[in-house]
Amino acid sequence: MEHRNGALVLSSLACLGLLTFADSVTDNLPPTLANDSQMQPGSWNLRTRTIVLGRVSDMIGQFVLGYVLETRSKCFAMFINTTSILAAVILTSSSVLLCQDWSLMAATAGLLIKCGGGGSQGTAFLTLAILHSQAPQQRFLYYYLTGAITVLFQTLGSFSASPLSKHSHILPGALSAFCCIITYAIILCLRQTDAHTKEPNQNESSPLLADGQQILRNDNAPASHTPWSQYLNLLYGSNSPSRSPELRHLPIVFFLMGFCKSTRPLFTTYVQHRHGVSPAEADHLWLVRTVLSVALFVFIGLHTAYTKQSGNVNLAQAKVGILFISAGALAIGLPGSYNTITIALIVNTVGVVTDLNILTFVTTLLKHDDAGPTWMFIGSIQSFGILVGTGALFPLYHWSVRDGVPFLAGGLPYYFCGVRYSFIQAVVIIPAEPETQTLYAVVAVILWSAGPEPATE
Repeated sequence: MEHRNGALVLSSLACLGLLTFADSVTDNLPPTLANDSQMQPGSWNLRTRTIVLGRVSDMIGQFVLGYVLETRSKCFAMFINTTSILAAVILTSSSVLLCQDWSLMAATAGLLIKCGGGGSQGTAFLTLAILHSQAPQQRFLYYYLTGAITVLFQTLGSFSASPLSKHSHILPGALSAFCCIITYAIILCLRQTDAHTKEPNQNESSPLLADGQQILRNDNAPASHTPWSQYLNLLYGSNSPSRSPELRHLPIVFFLMGFCKSTRPLFTTYVQHRHGVSPAEADHLWLVRTVLSVALFVFIGLHTAYTKQSGNVNLAQAKVGILFISAGALAIGLPGSYNTITIALIVNTVGVVTDLNILTFVTTLLKHDDAGPTWMFIGSIQSFGILVGTGALFPLYHWSVRDGVPFLAGGLPYYFCGVRYSFIQAVVIIPAEPETQTLYAVVAVILWSAGPEPATE
């Protein structure tokens, strides 16, 4: 039984890595092949278009996955998610190879088709839903491993798109499709393994596995006829888990965190235009962030897995992580040399585990049956925050890299997501005046006011 449980965890993490890599290569293919006129800083260039449509598809796709989790099985949801990413791979690659006006087709159809089942962000939250059934200490470790895998394979995908496309325009799509096919094989193996664990006389009402290990048990069962109205009531109604006293602030936290994450995709462009960093140096900075992020996820995961009262530890880490994110964001916006930007990025990256700190804390408060729809709902909220942040901050972002902009004023996007003088007071003592609060300060206040005593494990 333990062997099957371990195989399930490894298979889920392997699917996450494969689909994240495939989705990252596909999303980075249009910007990689775009000409200079399509990538000039502006409020609606090709990269901005792909970011906006990508967030729209993530938001809708994760909502769909949540409904699938409520009405079918996690295994079926994995199949839908993989099919969605594979369809995007095929459409994007076909647009690049066959269409003269490929940029418009690749940046729209390939992204919008993922509304039917989400992209790699949906894969990440779906993996969290699957791993929620594990024992608490093991679950915490696996949650942080999902963060490490996501960051690692996102970076590998983004850096692989360019060399692969230079060698042949077919290679990126072929490699991404191959990753999806391997994922299909893993899902099929999971279904077969699950089917073989049933005894012939086993009654469906008395499952063979313990409650915490029943992951894919109902995959062959008929779909439940849960109407959309009932599903919406589950998410937004008075009995919704997010309406409980312990979790009522969770949606606004992830909305604000998503809002502030909207500037990440253009970080390398920002430091090149504003700080005079070369493209190679900008790539090195992002590699530093990736290596440090993976190391932090693994370290925090191992530390939390062997710590008693891990729920309290996760919440405390989230509170501290907000401080580092805020300080780093403020420092990135300030004028500085390459070394200064490196230090600022490292400080900011120390808080990269904040999202999973919050989610692992929430798992101690969440019922097993509520995990899937709740995680997908939170994923949709975060995507919506990124979408709103893109509309609000990207005009500032593109304005900040223009020539003639005062150097201090050029950091406005990061000042907005960072902290001001009253940040420590706002977090530790009382909320500051509304006009002096920043988004991360608001998130920090919410986290610091969260209940210190989660449900016992």
